[in-house]
Amino acid sequence: MGKDYWGIGPTWDVTPLLKAECYGIINLNDPSVFLGPRIKYQLITDLDIGAGYQIFEGGSKSEYGSLQNIGFAQVQWYFGKS
Repeated sequence: MGKDYWGIGPTWDVTPLLKAECYGIINLNDPSVFLGPRIKYQLITDLDIGAGYQIFEGGSKSEYGSLQNIGFAQVQWYFGKS
């Protein structure tokens, strides 16, 4: 496990309902890299859907290098007192 990292997480509002995000982390000791692009869409008020992909790169003995890339789908429902 490393202790020195550099990260970035820009987001873009493509439209008022569609957001693109991309998170990245670099382990400065290995070096190994995590990259996580995704998109989110506000389907209705308080309900978002999204999809993304997690990319891991590095040597076989690095922190992120031994992990498998994976895609995902996501549903977020926001509820509570208003």
